[in-house]
Amino acid sequence: MRPVRTRILRGRRQWAAVGPVWSRLAAQVPARSHLQTPEWARALTEEFHTDEARWLVVEDDDGPLAVLPFKLGERRFGPLRVRVLSSERLTDGLVHPRLPPADLRRELLVAARGAGWPVAVLSLNGVRPRTP
Repeated sequence: MRPVRTRILRGRRQWAAVGPVWSRLAAQVPARSHLQTPEWARALTEEFHTDEARWLVVEDDDGPLAVLPFKLGERRFGPLRVRVLSSERLTDGLVHPRLPPADLRRELLVAARGAGWPVAVLSLNGVRPRTP
C-alpha cells in the first residue's frame, strides 16, 4: 500500500473540512445510495452531529480514499467495559476501490489509538464500495 494521510475530525459542523474531500471522492463514481450523496452527508453534519461526532478522512497523493463518519461507544458485559468504534448509522461512508477493506480497518484503528481511543470492537456496517 502507498503511504496515506489519515485525519480524524471531531465535533459538530465539520462540513467545511469534510465537504471538499467528500465531493472529490463522490465525483469519481456514481453513488449507490442516497446515503452517499454530498447533500445527505452535509445535512447530517450540520443538523444531527453533536460534539462527539467523528470523521475519518484518508487520502494519498492521488486524492481521497475514504471519508467515514463514526462514533465511539462503550458497552458493558458484566464487569467488563468494551470500547466500540462503529459506523454512523445515519449515513454511509465513502471508500475508494484503491483502499482495500483491510487497509481501511488498519488506518481507522491506528488513528483511533493515536487519538487516545483504544478500541476493542470495530463495526463498519453500512460502508459501501464506490464501484458501479
